[in-house]
Amino acid sequence: MRSYHPGMRVLIAPRDVVGLLACAGIAFVSAPAAALPGMRPAPPDERFALAEPAAYPGDAQRIMQPARTMPDCETALRLPWGPIESCRTAVVAGTVATTATLSMLAWWSQGFTSRFSVASEGWFGKHTYAGGIDKLGHAYSFYVATRLGTRALTWARLPPAEALGLAAGLGLGVGLGIEVLDGLSRGGRYGFSWEDLAMNAVGTGLGVLMESRPELDRYLAFRLMYSRGGREGSWYDHQLYLLAFRLSGLSAIGPANPLRYVELVAGYGAKGSRSDQDYSVEDTRRRTAYVGIALNLTELLDRTAFAGSARHGSAHRWTTEALRYLQPPGTVVAAHRHWRP
Repeated sequence: MRSYHPGMRVLIAPRDVVGLLACAGIAFVSAPAAALPGMRPAPPDERFALAEPAAYPGDAQRIMQPARTMPDCETALRLPWGPIESCRTAVVAGTVATTATLSMLAWWSQGFTSRFSVASEGWFGKHTYAGGIDKLGHAYSFYVATRLGTRALTWARLPPAEALGLAAGLGLGVGLGIEVLDGLSRGGRYGFSWEDLAMNAVGTGLGVLMESRPELDRYLAFRLMYSRGGREGSWYDHQLYLLAFRLSGLSAIGPANPLRYVELVAGYGAKGSRSDQDYSVEDTRRRTAYVGIALNLTELLDRTAFAGSARHGSAHRWTTEALRYLQPPGTVVAAHRHWRP
């Protein structure tokens, strides 16, 4: 069970993602002319192999520009950092240190005990403390961590397969460590959760699949969207997780077809669940499934804002990467079904 210090809500982002994102950000700021750390140059379209030039010969904007020269990663990260001399060690150490620091501030400031506790949190049922949205949060966190970690470690000059394996293993190891320390939290405040570990593995597996088969980015995206409504200050009430299918990935959808800007989405959200709430007074719980359509912002921006000289620039690369994982509010129209409680 999770309860959070009110002053730390801004830090309750995926803990294991933060360090990897920080490493990628440091490299980007240090060398703004370089490609996004870990970006693979092999597909014809650097974004996610969306189009083959031979299929649409008139679509000149889709032709990949020559790759820019990558800076030396040790120079970009200003290594050594004391005993840390290699980029690989810097990425791993930065990830673990950042995750541990944020976790200590947000979760474990009360200390630990030698008594190990195990929490039975459930999955998506009405009696769970967050309606199951926390479980999707675990899957999403480890999905993003695996992908960003692979990029950071590839940029640190590891072979792609080794980078992917290390990113997945590092994420799962950090996740296991978090659960063990939760189990040792003072007073059994949190507890070791097998459900959390299972969802960590699901997210990592999806991340490995997408990194191993980068052409799948042409069709699929797993995203987090900020959801309006819910209780003020509630982290879970404002999370909505979406799985999107991009129509632009279909070969039958040509460059002039307006369906290129449409995605089919399914999602899940939960509001009103609280571990300290007496539901006999007021039952605020609501779980919701969504099915609908979304605007393919990646495709739209590629053909408008990034159609000219801005293509393959810093803003283009980082916007494309962010839209793999985030769905801006107001870009989805969906039917929904509520379950109360």
